[in-house]
Amino acid sequence: MTRSKRTGPNGLVFRILALGLLSVGSGCGETRIDTTYGRIAGRSVNGTGVFASLLRDQGHEVRAARRLNEELGAWAETIVRFLPEPGIVGQEEADWYFDWQMGGYGRRLILVCRDGSAEAEYWQSALKGLPEDAPEHQRDRIEEKLTRAPDWESEGPPPGFQTADPDYWFRFDEQIGGAGPNGNLGGPWGEGIDPKAAALPLNRALEVSSPAETALLTGDDDRVIVMDWSWDDPIEDGDPSAVLVVANGSFLLNAAIVPHARRPLTMKVADWVGSSPRNVAFVEGSFLLGADSSMPTPWRVIRQVPELGMVAVHFMMLALIAALAHAVILGRPRAAPASGADRPRMHAEALGNLLSRIGSERAARSLLTTYRRWRRPQAHDDHGHQDGP
Repeated sequence: MTRSKRTGPNGLVFRILALGLLSVGSGCGETRIDTTYGRIAGRSVNGTGVFASLLRDQGHEVRAARRLNEELGAWAETIVRFLPEPGIVGQEEADWYFDWQMGGYGRRLILVCRDGSAEAEYWQSALKGLPEDAPEHQRDRIEEKLTRAPDWESEGPPPGFQTADPDYWFRFDEQIGGAGPNGNLGGPWGEGIDPKAAALPLNRALEVSSPAETALLTGDDDRVIVMDWSWDDPIEDGDPSAVLVVANGSFLLNAAIVPHARRPLTMKVADWVGSSPRNVAFVEGSFLLGADSSMPTPWRVIRQVPELGMVAVHFMMLALIAALAHAVILGRPRAAPASGADRPRMHAEALGNLLSRIGSERAARSLLTTYRRWRRPQAHDDHGHQDGP
């Protein structure tokens, strides 16, 4: 099947309130951050939550999906896929997307190639935002993190990964790597963007290999950063199903959106989705096809949602404290001191002592005498009836 040419989106709605969801900890000395790639949930610098919030802010209904199935195909009108592996999309996954787009009109697919990480830019912002009187050890730790952080470079797909046909989908150009951020931005999306302020990195550029493909954003030497195309629409004046391919996430990942000069490009991708509210699915994970998996175990859920790990740790600590509080005390028990409660005599003597202390000695003697007569009446009777000499 051939592909027809599609022009870029018209107009922009500058509503970027959702971009405030990500705050770079530049002055807090943060030394541990989440770098999970391509997930909506969480605060990962390589996450997609900010872009998803931007789409919600424009009226779209956004959901995360982990399976490519009939239910998703019937609900979604737009699918956003941040590819988990470097290189082109996998063959089986690409076939599903094609069948899905051919099954309806106006279905749109956004493919963001994995080429690098936003972690280094996060630490650069953190280092730049440190106050002048910040402790030296804090600066040293951030510099160490920056040195170890991966840059906007990546290798090809892993061994054994079956890629889709590049002649049918898209391909990369032969040049790999660059001297630094692009000093020039061209194409319809590059108008009005300050290349120096945007500082877009580009390691693996896309290649326009068909007249149907349109380069929307280019960098140095006209290397393609963003392009799109539409599949043939058999109905006249219909909304064709289209594909948008982005070479990397340099203006779509959470930390990468922080620079203001990149946000117009983020808005262009959001506008490409469509002006009317649509059902947008962010497809996440590496295993999207096949039979539905069984109920996940708690440990698997914790691995998929790292934030639940901290909650689980707190519950485990509380359970341990409760168990220790109710644990059996081991050892030889000590005998309790005798209280005399089992000796009736002690009650009378205690009451007598109390009366003696408050000055009622006569009452005390009378009480004791009464008790002795009650306790041993025979002894007192014999003494009372003793014959005289």
